[in-house]
Amino acid sequence: MRARKRVHTDTSTVSKDEPKEVEESKQPGSMSELHKKIDNLIVMVTALTEEVIALKKEWRLENKDPLNINSHGNINDIIYPEKPFETPEAFIQFNNELKLEEKFDLLVNCFLQKCTYTVKAKSFIFNCWKTLITDEAAQHFAWINTTNKTLVQNLLATAAIKKAFQKKYGEDNVNVFEEKSKKFFLNSKDRCVKRRKKQ
Repeated sequence: MRARKRVHTDTSTVSKDEPKEVEESKQPGSMSELHKKIDNLIVMVTALTEEVIALKKEWRLENKDPLNINSHGNINDIIYPEKPFETPEAFIQFNNELKLEEKFDLLVNCFLQKCTYTVKAKSFIFNCWKTLITDEAAQHFAWINTTNKTLVQNLLATAAIKKAFQKKYGEDNVNVFEEKSKKFFLNSKDRCVKRRKKQ
């Protein structure tokens, strides 16, 4: 008696009733699969691009030479003065430019880069002021309210030095900042007199 030949049916094959589009989407390397991969890659590249832009901006603020940066990326507008301001008018004009947040932040970073050669908190404050204003011009300002002098506590340049000081030495030393700043302006006239005597 002859044995019947068994016929193996492959259940993994696609049913004849399935649409052609579904059949193609299940095939390895199909257009549908490729489109999904491309979409995922676009999302990843966009996210990475945004992250790189943010990192570049952060690096630019912290590491690039502040003398060649302004809010528009030009090199003509100097953030940090090449030398201390010699007149109160020039110092006030510079202070007004700090209303732009980016310029204010750049000045803070300038102090941290250029005045950190000392480890003493009081010396750091003094050096910051010395890079901004001469003793002759400082005589027109005061730390406490007076009738004939501009109050320096309200100036943005003061806020920038204070912020840099707190970043370097912590927020617990605010009294040190106020004390040294007050003495800088209070003793500016005496320093001028001493220099004249040495000449």
